Amino acid sequence: MDTFANSRASSSRRNTNTYRLWSILLAAPVLFGQTARDLEGIWSNATITPLERPADLAGKATFTPQEAAAYEKQVVERSNVDHRTGNAETDVASAYNQFWYDRGTKAIGTRHTSLVVDPSDGRVPPLTPEAQKRVQDTRARMEEHATDGPEGRSLGERCILWNTAGPPMLPGPYNNNFQIFEARDQVVILNEMIHDARVIPLDGRPHLASNIRQLMGDSRGHWEGNTLVVDTTNFSGKFSVRGSDENLHLTERFTRAHMQALIEPYGLCEAVRHGNTLYLSGQTGMDARHMIVEGGLKAQALQAFRNIEDVVDYAGGQASNLISLTWYLAESSRNMMEDALDVTAAREEVFPGLVAASTALRVKALLTPEILIEVQAVCAL
Repeated sequence: MDTFANSRASSSRRNTNTYRLWSILLAAPVLFGQTARDLEGIWSNATITPLERPADLAGKATFTPQEAAAYEKQVVERSNVDHRTGNAETDVASAYNQFWYDRGTKAIGTRHTSLVVDPSDGRVPPLTPEAQKRVQDTRARMEEHATDGPEGRSLGERCILWNTAGPPMLPGPYNNNFQIFEARDQVVILNEMIHDARVIPLDGRPHLASNIRQLMGDSRGHWEGNTLVVDTTNFSGKFSVRGSDENLHLTERFTRAHMQALIEPYGLCEAVRHGNTLYLSGQTGMDARHMIVEGGLKAQALQAFRNIEDVVDYAGGQASNLISLTWYLAESSRNMMEDALDVTAAREEVFPGLVAASTALRVKALLTPEILIEVQAVCAL
């Protein structure tokens, strides 16, 4: 299950008012059967996709699947701090060994070369000269008074607030997990990094008075359809998001968008509703990372049926009302009956007791060699 955290940040100190980023939040566990509005669960923000597009990828917005795989391999190898080189000072500066890091090993599923997608160059707009001077003055002041006392050290060094913990929440070197809780009038985001819990009221109350400032700002949320929109103001000048000041105004948009994320690049749809009937496109064993699950035919069948359940739920239906399932099975070394038994067991695990017209077909090949099954479905709404 993917959630796109689509954030906009603005500050009076920036040359450009806003920038937008996508960060894919990879779910663990995947909680099927929830409504599209339900964001509750434990999530991970780990990805090797950088916030800004690297200079050597200038002009390249997305990778091909082959390029993404090569990039992932290159970054994972380069980031491995257990490859110690240089003198003792360099070794000590590397701090933790690789065991403690959790940067992730995969690029985001859309294969964008940066989390920032707007502006189109994948870069955060530059600070104004005034803001640049403020950042330089702050840095010089901290260096001058670095040993005066704890106040001279950064908030991150003192484990008070980390620049990836948010808002906005961004991938970091480790502690990329967070948990979302929902109540009728509040949403709570508990972040593993520094263990901050951000309580977001949903009851329409106004922001705090402008003279009340907080390190993490003052968040207010509301639903726009299936999207949770979180508006945060009243930041403290003690903490800066990439050079921002206390005037930072941040908007985050959280959408449970697993299926939409898979299909947008291809202009396809996951299902079509005609009257009170939902016709689903073929579903495969593709998981939240946009990767085919490992474990063979049964594992892929389980994932495909769960994807069907997710689409039906998103459309406002119930999986118990599925009336037809068609399985397309790629050629394998096993006989058809063995494969059919595996798929039947997977169907019973996801849809226990379901009575639906089912057809199994053996085909030469599916879209890619690793796909072993594709399942079409029809559901009464």
